[in-house]
Amino acid sequence: MILFKTGFLILDFFTIIILAVFFIGLTSQFSSLLAIALILILAGFFYETRKDWSKLNIKETEFRAYFSIEDFNNFIAVVFGGLATFALTQTLGFSAVLASGLIGVIAYMLVPKYEVPAFCGSFVGMASYSLLPGYRYLILAGLISGIVYVIGKYSFKGFGGKLGTTAFIGTVLAAVFTGQSFSGGYIPGGNMVYLLIIYSVIGAVLTYILHIRFKLSAVFSSGIIGVLAALILPIFHPANGATLAVMAYCATFAGMSSKDRISNEFIMAIGAILTALIFIFTSPYLNGAGGKLGTIAFASVITIKGLAILLNKIVYSGIFKEKYQLSESNQSS
Repeated sequence: MILFKTGFLILDFFTIIILAVFFIGLTSQFSSLLAIALILILAGFFYETRKDWSKLNIKETEFRAYFSIEDFNNFIAVVFGGLATFALTQTLGFSAVLASGLIGVIAYMLVPKYEVPAFCGSFVGMASYSLLPGYRYLILAGLISGIVYVIGKYSFKGFGGKLGTTAFIGTVLAAVFTGQSFSGGYIPGGNMVYLLIIYSVIGAVLTYILHIRFKLSAVFSSGIIGVLAALILPIFHPANGATLAVMAYCATFAGMSSKDRISNEFIMAIGAILTALIFIFTSPYLNGAGGKLGTIAFASVITIKGLAILLNKIVYSGIFKEKYQLSESNQSS
């Protein structure tokens, strides 16, 4: 039980880091909006994480069988997924989005039993060479991510972006342990903001439709959209297509959410807008870390789910309940 809760807390902590960085970026641009954004986002995020924490109650029999051959194989799949993706980017010159998406699609077709951990590992392999300059650094990140994947397997089930968050933990800790520095960046402006939001919504909703409506694997749905975005968007947008492909791919991770977490395309679109906003305002920070995109999506869908539940409680226990009581009193009179 302690291992399960540790996995939950680690995933939660690194997601909070992304949200904290988001608020730093937001403050630097729109300090007057910070208070409203902080209240809404933190309310949704912490409500949902508290609810998921209360559900983390694993039976003792499951705990004794925790370290199984299946867990070991998943652990290895994470490591190899990272190495394969890193090889595609560093040896063959593929973009990180194209390499990761291909690994997801290939894993789905060749080893569907391990497509999920392999896809998780692909996000480790998306780390930049400047942050993890070589395979030994990548292996360290993969090992850490593999451990988190195993101990966090009962946490936040059904939320898209969890795999990326798992990879983010590994790459960040590997970089810190080896004394590497994260690269900087800038907050996009002008028309680029609108394009990022548009392609975020497209990426998330298309992935959600493929996964939920057409019953395709979440890994394949995200991977194929990522591959298409990496190949097509640079053609339609020569100046910034690569960045837009990264945004679309980031949003596909939100689209991997299960129906019981994100119930329809409209809510997914709202989650995609939040994903784009977090992507935009975290652009100057923690760049080069594999899994950052997934963590952004993870924070977004958890927040949107929590806000949806809170809004539902307010509406049905407040307005509707009040109207129901008024109608009852009118009938009795």
